[in-house]
Amino acid sequence: MYNALFIGWGTPVRGRETQANKVFGEWIELLGTQMSKGQIVSFAPVFLQARGSDLQGFFLVTGDEAKLNTFARSEEVRRATTRAQLIVDNFGVCDALTGDSVAKQMALWNTSAAELSK
Repeated sequence: MYNALFIGWGTPVRGRETQANKVFGEWIELLGTQMSKGQIVSFAPVFLQARGSDLQGFFLVTGDEAKLNTFARSEEVRRATTRAQLIVDNFGVCDALTGDSVAKQMALWNTSAAELSK
């Protein structure tokens, strides 16, 4: 049911902004390569307006659930994640729902809420 990955990041480690930019570029290259191979369907980098939060931006990566699972647990992603965690605060990768999967999750939520309210 999970058809997306949310890859979020916070502020670069102070004094290491150049290295953080390099790691960001590595992620762009990795995601572009995986899209060209058909492993993911799309990705969108998003930067958030400064507002005093830990979340500064994210990639929203979409694709087939099985292919996303394989990609998210690959050696390439483990390496890229480790590098990002060393240079950027609050970096993380998690499964996400978009499109029709959101409606299915809401239906499950509504059914469970109704059952538990009795």
